[in-house]
Amino acid sequence: MGKINVFTGMVTGMVGTVTLSSWKGKPYMKGNNKKSDKPLTEKQLINQVRMGLISKFLYSMGMPDLLEKTFINFAIEKTGTNAALSYNIKNCITGQYPAFAIDYSRVLMSRGDIPNDTNAVAEAIGNGEVKFSWTDLRGINPAGPDDKCIAVIHIPAIPETRYSNDKKFKEAKFVSEEIRKSGSAILPLKLLTGKTIQTWLVFISSNGRDMANSVYTGQMIIT
Repeated sequence: MGKINVFTGMVTGMVGTVTLSSWKGKPYMKGNNKKSDKPLTEKQLINQVRMGLISKFLYSMGMPDLLEKTFINFAIEKTGTNAALSYNIKNCITGQYPAFAIDYSRVLMSRGDIPNDTNAVAEAIGNGEVKFSWTDLRGINPAGPDDKCIAVIHIPAIPETRYSNDKKFKEAKFVSEEIRKSGSAILPLKLLTGKTIQTWLVFISSNGRDMANSVYTGQMIIT
């Protein structure tokens, strides 16, 4: 049953065959899906598998707060997470149905217009540590010396995804808060020793409004 907000006059909830709601202050209406006895077509099955593969991967961050920030400039009438889902479903799946896989080298963890560093690398340096290195591009507009750097790691065997400023993962933080002009940073991951990880580097402007396309920095085993 629909409800009326006496202050705004907005109707929300189920009304007949549709549901009325709002998102970012804008009203919207969607049809109520009915269960169908018809089997899914091959195209529907393919789309379902592709969506499930990328959703499971990105949501292995838990609540993916990072994606809400790093895809915000492409979140037109959608959330940042949905913008990330859309991009990665279209660009990062390899193989043939039903044996799809993720091409991690094509995954974006952030998307934007400020310069990234395509030569950025990560390497396991022992003692459970990973060193990220990048080129200082602050002379190239609009890159700035104080652009923030965030490392993202994915552990397929768990599966779980972590990033270096995520408060939920105290052991996965840079030794110090790193910025573009630093040129390198060490991420302690001793609890993951022996695990294979995929890695990316994200650059965000100091005011948090602009992003670079993330850089894939490779696969490695934590030693």
